Amino acid sequence: MVDIPFVSENFQRSYRNTFPSQTSSGRDLHVSDVVIPIVDFTPTTSGTSLALELRNCINKNSTQNRIITATTTTVANQSGFVNVTVDLIATSSSSRAEFEIFDGTSALSVMNVNAGTDQSTRTSFVVYLTSFDTLRVITGSTADLSVMTTPLANIDGNLINPNGFDPQ
Repeated sequence: MVDIPFVSENFQRSYRNTFPSQTSSGRDLHVSDVVIPIVDFTPTTSGTSLALELRNCINKNSTQNRIITATTTTVANQSGFVNVTVDLIATSSSSRAEFEIFDGTSALSVMNVNAGTDQSTRTSFVVYLTSFDTLRVITGSTADLSVMTTPLANIDGNLINPNGFDPQ
């Protein structure tokens, strides 16, 4: 193995500026005739990650619920991170849909969606459900409600690819 000083002043200056804690060693950069591969397996560099807007896409993992009567409906019961897209149309007077996380005993209100007379509204949000939780929606009698849920990650935060997507 041969150890040869690397004499590019521009490169060494850039190195010193980027890694200031390494400049106190008293040595200049050296080049070796031994190749040491550096492999980066992070999803970004390997090309296996999807941009967030693509990960939120509607796919075969998604579930749609259409609700047109006054009721309490479970719209998601899988644990983990879930993207929820809501379309609410007020059919005669103002309408409201209240979303809550229900653990079997108590409920936590997480989102209220309102629409005025003969109006519609669309909103989306991401919710985290534990293994005991369900996402429920409570609607009034004068609404046409569509709820699309798409799982984004499991309970441990491991991302869920869209159904059929293979990054390889």
